[in-house]
Amino acid sequence: MRSLIVSMVIVASLAWAACTVAPTPIPPPTDAPTPITITHELEIILDPVDAGIVLLNPKPIEGGRYVHSRTVTIEVVPNKGWEVEQWAGPVHDEAGVSAKINMTSSQSALIRLAPTNVEPPTTAPLTTVPPTTVPPIATPVTIDPVTVPAPTDAPTGTPVSPT
Repeated sequence: MRSLIVSMVIVASLAWAACTVAPTPIPPPTDAPTPITITHELEIILDPVDAGIVLLNPKPIEGGRYVHSRTVTIEVVPNKGWEVEQWAGPVHDEAGVSAKINMTSSQSALIRLAPTNVEPPTTAPLTTVPPTTVPPIATPVTIDPVTVPAPTDAPTGTPVSPT
């Protein structure tokens, strides 16, 4: 009977060992892949080029590019004597010197400036001047050196003759 008990203990321990699940080894952590950032290029054309400057908000990241779906505000600072005449391209919310553009792809926008109509300053009207009379032209006067008296501040004494 002893051998029967020993056999049962051995069978029970083997059965218990067979039912126990060995732990699964955990693989070492791997670096997570970096997400791909989609960027688009923004080109602003100012016509004429020297009529002002363009400010972009936010500033572009490297190489004049913007992250996909970014809304960019474009502002124009016209030089003196110029004004924004027209916006062309996929801009929206135009308000004088500013507009917005959505960067869903590479975009181009044209800003046309025109000279302002500068009017001369308004001055008070000139008052009318009464007409003047011009005196009649006098006849020429001939002076006779013999009859003309000597000036009073002339030096006195003997005249010196050139030799």
